Amino acid sequence: MTCTARTQRKFYDSRACGIISVLGILCHLIGITMPYWYYERHVTKYGLETYYYGLWKGCSVIPGLQDKCFNHDAAQKPYIHIAQVLSAAGLLMYFFGVLTILVKIYLLKERTCCLLISAGFLSIAGFLCLSGLMIWIISMPGFFISEYLGWSLQLEVVSVVLAIAASAVITQDNISQCKTNIRASCIT
Repeated sequence: MTCTARTQRKFYDSRACGIISVLGILCHLIGITMPYWYYERHVTKYGLETYYYGLWKGCSVIPGLQDKCFNHDAAQKPYIHIAQVLSAAGLLMYFFGVLTILVKIYLLKERTCCLLISAGFLSIAGFLCLSGLMIWIISMPGFFISEYLGWSLQLEVVSVVLAIAASAVITQDNISQCKTNIRASCIT
């Protein structure tokens, strides 16, 4: 493969990873802010009561009454606070991953190693988001009934998959290319 063809391929890989990463960070941001990770429905004398739970808050919907939302109490559920911290740290790592991809695309066009730094940020983001997700799942009683999974939880799972996918696409060819670039520059 010639130097020009390799450089052009890296440019498109960078763009693809940038798009995947931006979609992932949007899924993560929407997923962690919405209270629709898990829901329960109960039939009571008021009718069908629905309770929604998310990472930061829960909401109750009771017919005839105003919807009521509440923040999770870290004193009652300390694991929720750990999941919140991990998800917020994952968001920060996602941000740094997307930022380094954008820097690579627009400023450091010939620097392959910048993408490896981005892959590291995205891998850490995926790990932190997955850890927060797993801690939240373990801390919620009765969570494993699959019919009660909410759409924002599914967005969170998609964000983890996108972080790992972007990291894998970046590292696929860039490690050997980075070693080659360090040893010698490309001759046209």
